[in-house]
Parts: sequence; C-alpha cells; structure tokens
Amino acid sequence: MSELRNTELQILNYFFKALANDAKQEARPTLTPHVTGIVYDCLRRCYYSLTTPIDTIDLKGSIRTWIGRKLHETQIFPGGQMELELEWKEDGKTILTGRLDEFDGKIILDKKTTRRIPREPYPHHIKQVELYNLLLKKNFNQTAKYGAIMYMDVSDASVKVFVFLLNTNLSALENEVRRKYEVLEKSLKTGILPPRIIQQWEPGSVGVVCGYCPFYGRCWQEDYMDSFRVLFKPVG
Repeated sequence: MSELRNTELQILNYFFKALANDAKQEARPTLTPHVTGIVYDCLRRCYYSLTTPIDTIDLKGSIRTWIGRKLHETQIFPGGQMELELEWKEDGKTILTGRLDEFDGKIILDKKTTRRIPREPYPHHIKQVELYNLLLKKNFNQTAKYGAIMYMDVSDASVKVFVFLLNTNLSALENEVRRKYEVLEKSLKTGILPPRIIQQWEPGSVGVVCGYCPFYGRCWQEDYMDSFRVLFKPVG
C-alpha cells in the first residue's frame, strides 16, 4: 500500500475517532427534562433521554450531527446572545431545561439541519421555540416577539428561514408542561414507560416522528405489555 494511501486512511481514522468522541459526549443522559424531548406528544423519547444513552447512530448520521454542531457554533445575530441556558425550577424540582440557539431581544432563532427543507416549519419545531419563550419568561420575565427557524439542507447546502409571531398562550403551555412532567415523574418512579403516541412528522405526511427518534429500536423492543397502548395522533 502506498504512503499516500496510508496517509489518507490515517486522516479518515482521526476523523472517525473525533466523530466518535463527539457522539460519546452527546450520548450522555441528561438529568432533567429538556425542551427537545418534552416538545413531543410521545414522552418516551424524553423518558429514555433521562435514563439511557442515545442509541448508536450510523456514520452518516454522525456526520450530519457534526455539521449541525458547527452551524450552532456560528453566530447569526450581531450582538445577540448565543447558546443561552435556561431552567425552570419549582419547589426544589427542575421542571424543564433548554438551550436557546440565539436571542437578540425580540427574536428567538432556532437552527436546524435537515435532508429536506419543509414547505413550512414542522409543528413540533414551532412548539420548541414557544417553549424557549416560556423559559425566557420564567428566567428573565421577558418574552420574544418573533420566533425564527433556520433550516439548512445538508444535501444541497440550501438555507431557508421561517419567521412567525410568538402569540402562544403561555399559561396554557405552562399547564401542558406540568402535565407532561407529572407523567414523566410517575414513569421514572415506577419504571413503567409512558404511553407510546405515534405522531405524523407533519399534518398529512405519511412519515412519522418515530422514524427519526434515536430510541426507536429500544422503544419497540423493550415494552411493558401491561401499559402498552398505541395512539395515532397527528402533530399540531
């Protein structure tokens, strides 16, 4: 084997090792409910993120995650706040945590990598921004006027931004989070999984969110038959 080929393989070896180290950091289970898990109607994803590491993903998935991480490291708003850590604590319990990508005082910007830019933002992505707005209220007693989601297609490098008014009823959203937290708390104490809820990726779509969940295999293999139920419920 030529020296050039050996060098090529050595570089790939270093790259794959770096990806594996990054994935290991990402795979650590969180200790408190996070916006990215509680945003779904199905709470199994959030339950697993609190109890187990993320299942190993394939090489292409690791590379896409790496691209997404670099996107999040790039600041879009001049003078805005980056990677803002937010926490909602109540009666000694952490109800919800979140890491807001960017905030400039009136706009919450969330950045997403994708393999297909949607015609409109996915409902659970909008709800994710709404939850960040709730956390802003809880932490700083302020809210944003607009939400923005920037999608970057990793296949063709195209970018699209969707902007929308943040006029959500925060009291109703807060009650929703409380209900979900109660379900999670009960499941964590009993070890019985939350009910599985199958959601469409977007209204009218044939795809379901399950197909993009890192705990898909675990969810369908490890089940408690006495609590098993499937609810077909669209997003939105």
